[in-house]
Amino acid sequence: MRPRISTVPKFIARGSRSGSSAMAECLAACLALLAAVAPLLITLPASADPVVFIQPFCLEIETGEIRNVHLSVTDTGDPISCFYAVIAFDPAVIDIRDVREGNLYANSPHPTFPIFEQTYPDSFEVGNCVLGSGTFVLGPGALAEIEIEGLMDGMEPLRIGFVDVRDIDRESYPNLVVEDCATTAIVPSPGPAYGARLIAWPNPAILGHAVGISVAGTAPGGPLRVYDIGGRICREMGGPNAGGGPVLRWDGRDAEGHLLSPGLYLLRGGKHGELTTKLLLVR
Repeated sequence: MRPRISTVPKFIARGSRSGSSAMAECLAACLALLAAVAPLLITLPASADPVVFIQPFCLEIETGEIRNVHLSVTDTGDPISCFYAVIAFDPAVIDIRDVREGNLYANSPHPTFPIFEQTYPDSFEVGNCVLGSGTFVLGPGALAEIEIEGLMDGMEPLRIGFVDVRDIDRESYPNLVVEDCATTAIVPSPGPAYGARLIAWPNPAILGHAVGISVAGTAPGGPLRVYDIGGRICREMGGPNAGGGPVLRWDGRDAEGHLLSPGLYLLRGGKHGELTTKLLLVR
């Protein structure tokens, strides 16, 4: 049965008993009310710990294109004073050009202490803290803004390798949730407006056998480079001629004459590397 919260103020307003008797009955009624609502208070769910994630969750950009993503936190109603995260990525596929304060810290009325540093070629340290006792920010919003550039064709997730979020007392949230599967899909930039395409055949090709490489359409000439999936240049050759010229033939060997390992490779040609295609080498 729900407690009748209005009985206590009604009793006091009437003033129908002596002061001590009224006070005693008022205290008894308050204790009874507390006993009735205590189970409800105990079973109230605690506020959820923050969820840190990269937004947008899936972003498609072209080679050479520059976009912004955000390291964000959900709305939990809990104060956040500091955070520290390590963002991991493949430097052959994408480049982190810049990291800036997210709106939560940029709009804070308190001084902040941002830390943005690339410690290794494949990781970036991101952190911030509001200065002063009892200072904090509240989600939802961006903890940091990350500017990225697509370097080559591939699929690369920006991974949150580590993250630590602190409350108003500078204590870590013990049950922090991390969603680190924000996939950045890098797709080849479109060829020139005249529709030139880089073609390799047969594809898949057998290692040691000649692969014909040519350009369909009209495009400025340039070297042909072969990249492995790690972004390393395995071979550089004079590029094929466009518009039905001689076909470039390659047998899957590096500059020293060694056969490459079986796998997927990226061929890039044209004056500015704007023509791309994939080639699968097998035994």
